[in-house]
Amino acid sequence: MKSRLFFFVTLVFILMVTGCARFSIKPEKSVSMAAGALLEQVRLINTRLNACKGIGMMSFKTESPIPRMRFAWLCDLPDRIRLELLAPTGIPLLTVSADGTWFYVLSHSEDHRLHKRKAKRVNLEKIISIPLTIRDASHLLAGAIPLHAFDTAERIDLPDGNYMLHLRNYRPDKTENIFFDKANGRPHKIEFIKGGGHEPEYSVYFNGIRLINGATIPESITLRNDRNESVDIDIQRFWPESGIEAEKFILTTPS
Repeated sequence: MKSRLFFFVTLVFILMVTGCARFSIKPEKSVSMAAGALLEQVRLINTRLNACKGIGMMSFKTESPIPRMRFAWLCDLPDRIRLELLAPTGIPLLTVSADGTWFYVLSHSEDHRLHKRKAKRVNLEKIISIPLTIRDASHLLAGAIPLHAFDTAERIDLPDGNYMLHLRNYRPDKTENIFFDKANGRPHKIEFIKGGGHEPEYSVYFNGIRLINGATIPESITLRNDRNESVDIDIQRFWPESGIEAEKFILTTPS
């Protein structure tokens, strides 16, 4: 009996000393009234459009030189996307797609190699140098605002008169800051920060506003990582869609 008691006391002491995260209690979600109003505004933007297609240009400022490239896309929120990177002639060079479960990369070179893996936690860093997730990419190209999981939400008023929605997730330790323009009340910048730091892992900038085929979208989007590398996405044509067939997002090796 004494040996069991000693074992129990020792185990409790070890857990207290090490602060084992598995046994810690996740804090209740806390949303201030002002932050709740901003969250509702973001969610309203995100429900205006579920699916879309478009054509644009991508320009890169990275350590490895990448030419300016034309691309086309299909999006079906929240996590289905298809990107076609195009040659100047319009012929696809590379197709990147996600169907909600699988992530595909298909080269259109002579070997037509198809790479396939689980879509969960995949990001596009190896392709565009920005750790952009599939879900976030589909939201941005649909004119929506990526909204990550959070434990606390606060509105913070900034010295220049603008304001931001500060979202904090404690486990994992991540922060999302959505900046609003005081002139029109629309989000114009997003920062994604991880690990309790202050410098963004990457930032998103919305440049201008354009009405295309009944949809209000940015004229262009700039993505910038913590090494000051960036990708500029110029949205040239845009079509809202009522729905896109699921088969469009599934890639197979050409026969």
